[in-house]
Amino acid sequence: MRVRSHNNVARIKTDENGFDIFNNKIIREEIYNKSRDLGFIYVSIDILGYRTGNMNETIKSS
Repeated sequence: MRVRSHNNVARIKTDENGFDIFNNKIIREEIYNKSRDLGFIYVSIDILGYRTGNMNETIKSS
């Protein structure tokens, strides 16, 4: 699992098994509250999950 910071947005990235964690409302609320304590306004889950090199997806090849 990884969290990327995008200003006031925390983007959570996880593998397939980690998605099951977010089915639990209590755990989601804990993650949300901790994220707010850290200064994030929004918390999102990357629906494509954790994958290496994805930050390069926005770079255009020349």
